[in-house]
Amino acid sequence: MKIESNAFRLIEPGVFKKDTLTHDFEEKDIIVKPTKASVCHADLRYYTGNRRPEARAKKLPMALFHEGIGIVEDSKHPDFQQGDKVVIVPNIPSHLRKGTYPTTSFQDNYDENAVFMGSGFDGICQDRMVVSGDNVVKVPTDLDEDVALIAELCSVSLFP
Repeated sequence: MKIESNAFRLIEPGVFKKDTLTHDFEEKDIIVKPTKASVCHADLRYYTGNRRPEARAKKLPMALFHEGIGIVEDSKHPDFQQGDKVVIVPNIPSHLRKGTYPTTSFQDNYDENAVFMGSGFDGICQDRMVVSGDNVVKVPTDLDEDVALIAELCSVSLFP
């Protein structure tokens, strides 16, 4: 099954363009409607043109933002159902990507075939996303959304 989303992709510093993206919706996937995203310094570097021209040429156009939360609209994953709030994990290791990639014994953060949302791979700046249910974290119902929003930031800043 195919799902369409409206993405706002940075095409050059300071310029966004609305694009329609098509995503495959397969087993263990969920459809997430992003509800909040935070702007990281990395996003600002793309937006302001403070990335090397070679990096911009390689990575743009791209939907920005890798820190975000959303609501599950549909699920083919047993752990999630419509209405669940989730934190979107931006690092997508090869074993969760569509297609065939060589297996690796490295942890996900060292997987050379992984992609990272908002850094050469479309990020959260779209109205619907299809992600693996293994690549999100359910937000407890009593947790404030603004606290959930900083989960990704905390995961990279507070890890021992």
